[in-house]
Amino acid sequence: MRNISSCYLLRQWGIWSRIQASIATYICPTYALMRDNVAVESLPTPDIDDLEALWVDRMLSILKERDPQCFRAVWHYYRFDGLTYRKLGMLMGITHVKAAELVKSGEAWLDGRLSAFCEAA
Repeated sequence: MRNISSCYLLRQWGIWSRIQASIATYICPTYALMRDNVAVESLPTPDIDDLEALWVDRMLSILKERDPQCFRAVWHYYRFDGLTYRKLGMLMGITHVKAAELVKSGEAWLDGRLSAFCEAA
């Protein structure tokens, strides 16, 4: 894995998950031809590959087992584009300060996992 920050990985994972959310594992060839020949708005493309995005996904699933509230905060914050701490706090029923603390805590936890992974590689 490249030497990149956990915040950057989470931002790119958010883009990846928004784009990949509606794509099925198997796509009928006819459907693929129809889909590719229709003009649609351009979506942002993630700057990470599937392997890196799946690693972040796996780390978030581990975080969900360890601290469900922290996981929810990180997942909502990065999954929904443009979500502020105030909106996140309202969504979760907590203050915006607590929402920011949970997101920062999740980022720090992921950063620790990323550091351990890079040292092991």
